[in-house]
Amino acid sequence: MTVGNKIRFFREKCNHSQDDLAQKIGVSTETVNLWETDNASPEINDLVALKDVFCVSVDDIISPADPYESAETPAEIPAESPIESYEFRYTEAEIKDLYGKAKAPLSKRIIVFSLLLAAFAWFALANDSLMGAVLAIMCGVWLWKCVKAYLQYQKAEKTNLNKMPGNIYRYDTYYEYFKVHIERSDGSADDIKVYYGEIRNKAELGEFLALATEERMFIIKKAEIRQNSGFYYITPVPKFPERKKPVGKQRAVSITLFVCSIATLWGALIGVAVLSGINYLTVENTWVFFLFTPIPIASIVFSAYLKKRGYKYKFNLIVGIVMVILLCLYGSFCFVFDNVFSHGDESIVNAENAMKIDIPEHKHINTQDWTQGNQSGMRGYVYYVSDVYFTDEAVKEFESSLSSDPKWLSSVPSNMIGISSPYHDVEGYDYVIIYNVDTNEFNALPSEARSYRFINVLYSCKRNTMAIVEYETEYKK
Repeated sequence: MTVGNKIRFFREKCNHSQDDLAQKIGVSTETVNLWETDNASPEINDLVALKDVFCVSVDDIISPADPYESAETPAEIPAESPIESYEFRYTEAEIKDLYGKAKAPLSKRIIVFSLLLAAFAWFALANDSLMGAVLAIMCGVWLWKCVKAYLQYQKAEKTNLNKMPGNIYRYDTYYEYFKVHIERSDGSADDIKVYYGEIRNKAELGEFLALATEERMFIIKKAEIRQNSGFYYITPVPKFPERKKPVGKQRAVSITLFVCSIATLWGALIGVAVLSGINYLTVENTWVFFLFTPIPIASIVFSAYLKKRGYKYKFNLIVGIVMVILLCLYGSFCFVFDNVFSHGDESIVNAENAMKIDIPEHKHINTQDWTQGNQSGMRGYVYYVSDVYFTDEAVKEFESSLSSDPKWLSSVPSNMIGISSPYHDVEGYDYVIIYNVDTNEFNALPSEARSYRFINVLYSCKRNTMAIVEYETEYKK
């Protein structure tokens, strides 16, 4: 009999469907079908999981001999006599102490994540930080998981305080499982059979040893069992055993998609920068981020492919989801901030009329209206900021006249830095004008200490760009 026939035989003996068996050992139903049709062979870790489910040895599965024919399933054949036997009774104080120790680390995590959530949320709101918002959301998810687990312990504690005191719990251990016989104070009784492969978690909580399956938790009093008791040697088996790593072409595709998904953010930023150098737009060009979403989406799809075939897939899934979210968030800026920038020449006309200067014909202009949002600048209030771009031909005559025009400063005196633009660094430009709208003065300190409205014009000969900033700032002598 082939290995595939053996797997099918033992599965049917245990009354499991292919889907049931796949869930118990952490592989796909398709993988089980491939085994049973001898189109694929289970690996060593799969054989170990199968023998635990079937309660047989690995040799029984891989040997060519026919399996025994019996009316009973292998899982129903018990050991002749228990290896260890214990009897426990629990008081209300013991149950409270047990759950108190279980909830203690969760309480600490709840406090830590609450503080982190508040800190990141404040940072995100105060600085309009996307990264702060993402970190706040992550802390919120972890906080909810901790609160949910805490509430589950709370509910279990309340339930067991009503049920466990007064009951007698008799534990009998065998080679492949243990039995719990419960004699309740109301005269009823119950028997529970637990295979060691069903244990998902094990924890020592003070004077207790807690063993948990997916549905129940079993409490062992350490003081009343042998020092070398088999309970100490039980190894929890995760619901989904560690999956195999992809190999060959699948591994190469997995790594490639993982790396490329991470690189999409930088690729999109480069794309926006290149496009902005052509049309002088930045925020309006963030739609480029959407062009890179197929790569992390492909990583998500490939993770589903790996999962279906029983391979590790979480790396591709997590990085795919994270990068899709980030790309869509940054890409949405072109819609969210669509009305933030204007491209009319009102700021140029306003500067020319106020200061009686001539500004060359521009190639492109981006003007941001700062009066529509909250400002927290230390050096005053900004009304608008315009970035103006020129061609080389348009500024030739203009640049030749700057050095002889007294309105343009080639450097700003240190005592005037305080009234210069709070938005642009004057040292990054070749020529600067600081015009006081209220006093109609150029490049001069006011005579009185109060708030003044200024227009700051800054020009760079190297970049053929001009910045025009209208702002209000407080002058103090």
